[in-house]
Amino acid sequence: MQKKLSKSVILTAMAFFCGWYSFVGVLILTLVALVLTDDEKFQKNVLNAFFLALFFIAVGFVLGKLSLWYVKFLGFLDGLEWLKFFTYEVYSFMKKLDIASYIRSFLDFVEFVLMIVFIILALKDKEIKIPLANNLAEKVLGAVSAVKSEKKEEAKEEVKAEENPITSEKATLTEIPKE
Repeated sequence: MQKKLSKSVILTAMAFFCGWYSFVGVLILTLVALVLTDDEKFQKNVLNAFFLALFFIAVGFVLGKLSLWYVKFLGFLDGLEWLKFFTYEVYSFMKKLDIASYIRSFLDFVEFVLMIVFIILALKDKEIKIPLANNLAEKVLGAVSAVKSEKKEEAKEEVKAEENPITSEKATLTEIPKE
């Protein structure tokens, strides 16, 4: 028996794929989920994808910078005239000791595996719980729901004010002069 996939399930899987492939895509899907839908499970899953992608981008950036600084430092040592013993063989050996690039490569593989696992879980319509990302998602959802409820109350008050401009203090139509 085949189960029909809902739009939220497909969009959640797309968010995890975009989290691995394109940060702009997961950002757009996160904004769509927060603004246009009220499905809390969908919103939480998309926010988990967003925060997971953000984590891997930040860690990759830091490790990339460490690797770059290490290679630049080796280039600086290679350029010093008084360090004649620092030949090309030593430089190439020291360049292979760039631990940050190896860690980054390993984390890229871990990110790929995690995204595949989370895409499969999303297609099975499971709620995805990533410890730190889930806590951040709940805080964001709390803030978004508070803003949405305030907007709904303001809209209701405006409708009430427009219904009876004579008795309402917040009348937005023309004011009626008292005699």
